[in-house]
Amino acid sequence: MSKREERLFRSQTTRNANHIFSRDEAVQYILEPDGELSDLEIEDDEDLDHEEDDNDPDWNPPVDPSLEYNVDEDDLPLSSLTHVHIVNRSASPPPYPLVASVISDPSTSGTATPFQSSSSREFRWRKQNFESPDVTWKSSLPPPPPEIPTPIEYFKQMFDDDMVERILFQSNLYEMQKEGVQLKVTNKEMGQDRLKTLRRFFHANDNHPAVPKGQDGYDSLFKLRPVIDGLQANLTKIPAEERQSIDEQMVPFKGKLRFKQYLKDKPHSWGIKIFSRAGASGIIYDFEVYTGKASVPVTELGQGAEVGLRLAEEIPRNKNFKLFFDNYYTSIPLIRELLLHGIHSAGTVRTNRLKGCNIEADDLLKEKGRGSFDYRVETNSGIVVTKWFDNKSVCIASSFVGAEPSDNCKRWDRTSKKYVHVLRPLCIAEYNKFMGGVDLSDMLIELYRIDIPSWKTPQRPNCSTPKRPKLAKPKPYNSVCYDGIQHWPEAVADKKRCRLCSAYARIQCFKCHVSLCLVKNRNCFKIFHTQ
Repeated sequence: MSKREERLFRSQTTRNANHIFSRDEAVQYILEPDGELSDLEIEDDEDLDHEEDDNDPDWNPPVDPSLEYNVDEDDLPLSSLTHVHIVNRSASPPPYPLVASVISDPSTSGTATPFQSSSSREFRWRKQNFESPDVTWKSSLPPPPPEIPTPIEYFKQMFDDDMVERILFQSNLYEMQKEGVQLKVTNKEMGQDRLKTLRRFFHANDNHPAVPKGQDGYDSLFKLRPVIDGLQANLTKIPAEERQSIDEQMVPFKGKLRFKQYLKDKPHSWGIKIFSRAGASGIIYDFEVYTGKASVPVTELGQGAEVGLRLAEEIPRNKNFKLFFDNYYTSIPLIRELLLHGIHSAGTVRTNRLKGCNIEADDLLKEKGRGSFDYRVETNSGIVVTKWFDNKSVCIASSFVGAEPSDNCKRWDRTSKKYVHVLRPLCIAEYNKFMGGVDLSDMLIELYRIDIPSWKTPQRPNCSTPKRPKLAKPKPYNSVCYDGIQHWPEAVADKKRCRLCSAYARIQCFKCHVSLCLVKNRNCFKIFHTQ
């Protein structure tokens, strides 16, 4: 008896004795080096019941072209060589064939094309060791600038001259359409006296091409669309970090708005919800304003996964970027879709999205004690799902980090009223460390939030309306004062206090718009413009 016949007989005896092998299944067994069926087993009932004449010269065994079999040419008939892909026996086969065949394709390296859903494949979960792929970051960040840019320079990177000129033109156009008088606003004025007028006629887009509500093509953000598109384009120019996260942001707002949202767990519960992609340092790289269910198309991946794919379109392909998100976005098809484009991801996942993953139940983990965990690996794509039990269970799905090596973390014990050491998987530590990019951005925005006061003053009986205090003019930025360009003294009719010595002066800087002394004994004008 040959070795192939021995393997076939040994595998046949381990199954049901009454089971009769079809020709397809027998060929599948013969082609397997280990004598066992792989994870891609034959499960089609039609193939199991198929019977053909062994002497039929036109019949060839159907073989899956997506699989690579390590076989010898001498063991196969010539008619079947066109259906089987022969590979080098010295080369080790990839652990996850579905991903390895796509990641190795350099045709999409570094490009940012829209994602296209791959063909549906069955998910097969096994409890086996997770083999982490090569996750070395293949991109880099530019060196830091020699000098820290000023806030006005950062602002100009986001709001460039084209955006400012468009707002100026549209504001003047809107005032002409409403009042028939030119507003005559320029890019060098924002005086306090004209603030009410400028706010009244502030405009960013022409109203005439707008599609009415209820018709196809209606855009809830039409009036701000040029500003939003310009911001998104400028944000994508920022060099991206290796680890990024996707989460929701809230713009505080309690006025009348159709797509106003309420999120109780946010610091500002009422406002406009924005889906944002930020780096671990808190820098926003892309965002999308949520205007209702109609703004997010419903596909087979789900609403959250669609948002995640759209926000990840500008991430360079096959550079091993890492993306984190919460259970609103996470699903196994989303992680697989990102992995097929060379983007690794991890996120908490709901148990009803695990696609047949038979991971241990919460009761079993609870019996093992706090810090116990279980994991399963999807054999086609290499996605690993880890369930960790702390105060309650949490599941994390990832394509690049698993449960090992685990470490200990400090957790509060309610019973003993003290901190205890709890075993923690590696994926939990990675998620907690790099998921808070959007939350960090929220914190930084809150530190420098600009509150615009209302022009309405409370009316008190038998009391005169209080006068609004005059605000001191802010000092120009150093980048403006010390650039040495067009700082010309000009005489003014009304004398004002000098910015340096507080004496009365009739000289004002043409560029800085501050009063300065320029007399025989005092030259505050020169001192003010010199470092």
